[in-house]
Amino acid sequence: MSESSNNGLLSVGFDPADEQELPPLLDLCIESVRRQGGSRIGRFISLEPGHIRNEEITFWEKYGFLADPFYHTLIKMEVDEWSVPEKLDTKGIGPAAESEIGDIARMLLEDNEEYLADEYTENYEKPAPDQVYLTLKHPDSGKILGIAYYRVSRFKDKRKDGKTYDGLGAWNVGFHFRPEYRLPRPQKRRFIQAVLASMKQLDVIFASARVSSRDFDCLIELFAEGFDFQAPEVQNRMCRNV
Repeated sequence: MSESSNNGLLSVGFDPADEQELPPLLDLCIESVRRQGGSRIGRFISLEPGHIRNEEITFWEKYGFLADPFYHTLIKMEVDEWSVPEKLDTKGIGPAAESEIGDIARMLLEDNEEYLADEYTENYEKPAPDQVYLTLKHPDSGKILGIAYYRVSRFKDKRKDGKTYDGLGAWNVGFHFRPEYRLPRPQKRRFIQAVLASMKQLDVIFASARVSSRDFDCLIELFAEGFDFQAPEVQNRMCRNV
């Protein structure tokens, strides 16, 4: 169950030969969501990048689930291999105020990023010293145009190609631009670069983020700066109204 929306997320495993047992179990899940005041139940489907559907999507469509037109995916970046632009413009970019931090989940929900709002609520229950929150604001009105957040912690790891890690990582990274303001890509790029520059200041060597394809311009700019798929898959969230 989602703490921010009271909607449900379905996790299921069964033998195809016993599919007849699925409908009554699904009905129980739906009733539980209704009792909690939720309006939808979701199911995540994994897809290879570039694919738009598979047999699992077809299967759940039989039970009233509709595929989201956008996908979510985990991306990663070797921050130690990225260089700060020489003339990075950071005007309007700075740390978020405590009151603004409390509004991030609400903004994500308002902008139809329910899954990212759920993940944010789960990982950023309250501000802590290991967390960083940055905002991009309009120079005149002061309205928040974009937000970013991440958690810093030390880690050790070794890649298959032999590269070793022993340093700080930025985890649960999030980038979000408010769609109502229709920011041009150069402004999104500038903010993304400023966020990465803040990681460099903290000696972060690696970053991991979950992103949505809803803001495709943002996704393109993240890839342009050096982010890549963390695993060769994306996720489609199917939903059924209850």
